[in-house]
Amino acid sequence: MDFLRRLIGTTASALDNPAIPWKSLIITFALGEYALETYLSYRQYQVLQRKHIPAQLKQEIDQKTFDKSQAYGRSKFWFGLVSGAWNQAKSLAVIRYNVYPALWAVTGTWMLQYAPGFLQGEITRSLVFAFSYSFVETALGLPFSYYYHFYLEERYGFNKQTLKLWLTDLVKSQALSLAFGIPLGAAFLAIVQRTGDTFFLYLWFFALAVQLGAITLYPLVIVPLFNKLTPLEPGLLKERVEALAQKLAFPLAELRVIDGSKRSAHSNAYFTGLPWKKTIVLYDTLIAKSS
Repeated sequence: MDFLRRLIGTTASALDNPAIPWKSLIITFALGEYALETYLSYRQYQVLQRKHIPAQLKQEIDQKTFDKSQAYGRSKFWFGLVSGAWNQAKSLAVIRYNVYPALWAVTGTWMLQYAPGFLQGEITRSLVFAFSYSFVETALGLPFSYYYHFYLEERYGFNKQTLKLWLTDLVKSQALSLAFGIPLGAAFLAIVQRTGDTFFLYLWFFALAVQLGAITLYPLVIVPLFNKLTPLEPGLLKERVEALAQKLAFPLAELRVIDGSKRSAHSNAYFTGLPWKKTIVLYDTLIAKSS
């Protein structure tokens, strides 16, 4: 432990050097990453312009389905290009114009004027700062989210949610971020405050405990707030999935169906749970569209 403290102290001293142009380095790496991702997306866009079905898929889909899939992919590319450029410009502006320290200062001034004395600590201020920035980010992203669901997805027949449901999901998501984010964020900051230079070791154990708790609570608490889960009805599908799980020694505890059709026509499936007890969840759209 003493060795770790000395190593951390030496590294921190070396990095805490005003001569290092951290802001320029961060902006350079951010632009480099953005350029690489955009180039890879463009490479994929070239594939999405092909008109003929690949030989491997000719027995699986018809020309009409292939053309629709290609057009949908191209539309998502252009949406991603515009939204990605916006997010990149926004991130660079935040760094270039020192938005974080400015917001931190505004948060401190606001709390001194309006918050009661017992909320004047560093942890409370940090939480107010973090959630204020998060809410602004969410608000700035709403136009893109609205366009994606009610124009792009709607155009290709995938969107099934109403404006009311979209807004309800937004409110629920923000409420959950507060309900879970405040106590977890406070615990995170308290660990950093009280454990000194070795805080990362304690945070690792804390993150592990949080992750295990989230895996357990997600299907029981979070999912029912947005969707309805029902047991998969007895039949051939259930029998075959259970047989496959047994063959692969997969610790299957439950098979459930989620009403994903209330939001989208896309098909999906996932599994969740602890290593010794898993739940497989099938989207109702997957069951409806597949043999």
